[in-house]
Amino acid sequence: MMTITLEDNGRLVLPEVLRNGLHIGKGAKLAAAVVGDHIELKPCGESGATGWPVGFFDRIAIDDPAFTRPEQGAMPEGVVF
Repeated sequence: MMTITLEDNGRLVLPEVLRNGLHIGKGAKLAAAVVGDHIELKPCGESGATGWPVGFFDRIAIDDPAFTRPEQGAMPEGVVF
């Protein structure tokens, strides 16, 4: 169990290991509930758990000038970006 200290204004910072473990990042919304004598937090809604760890795509970036992206084919119908 980790100890987290509240700041003067009541804010708390979740340690990176907890944020990454739950795949939550900046702007994520958390549901909070008092359960008995403690508080439970869990990711909720669209901005909750994303399924991708924070910084995941930064860690897999290819930094090789010789790399060329393979042809991906046509976009399937109905996909809109």
